[in-house]
Amino acid sequence: ETREAPRYRILDRKAPFRQSYGRFGIRRLGNQSVAKMIRGADRFHSIVHQSTWKMLAYFSLVYVGSCFVFGLLFFAFGEKCDLHFETVAGAFLFSMESHSTIGYGLPASGDPQFNECIEMAITLPIQV
Repeated sequence: ETREAPRYRILDRKAPFRQSYGRFGIRRLGNQSVAKMIRGADRFHSIVHQSTWKMLAYFSLVYVGSCFVFGLLFFAFGEKCDLHFETVAGAFLFSMESHSTIGYGLPASGDPQFNECIEMAITLPIQV
C-alpha cells in the first residue's frame, strides 16, 4: 500500500466534506524575537499585525484627537474670524464637520469667507 505524500495547503481542508475552517496553514519559522524587533522598527507592519479592534481603536483615537486639536485652534481664533463659538464643544463639532467634509451649517455670522481671516485660510485646508 503506497501512501500519498501529504499536501501542504495555504487554506486548511479539515472541516467536513473537505471544506475549510478558514485557518491559514502558514507558520512563522525561526527566531520570533528578531521578527518582533524588525517589526517594531517598521511602523506599517506593526500596525498591520495588530488585531482589528486595536487598529480600530488606534485610528478612532487619532481621528478624534486631530479633530479636537483643530477644534481648539478654531476656538482660539474664533472671535477674530467671526465664528462665534460659545464652547469648545461647538468648535469641536465644527472641526468634525470640516474634517469629514460634510458641509457647513455656518456659525451665527453666516459669513462663508470667515471674515477673510488668514488663520482659517491656512488651518482649514490643512485639516481637510
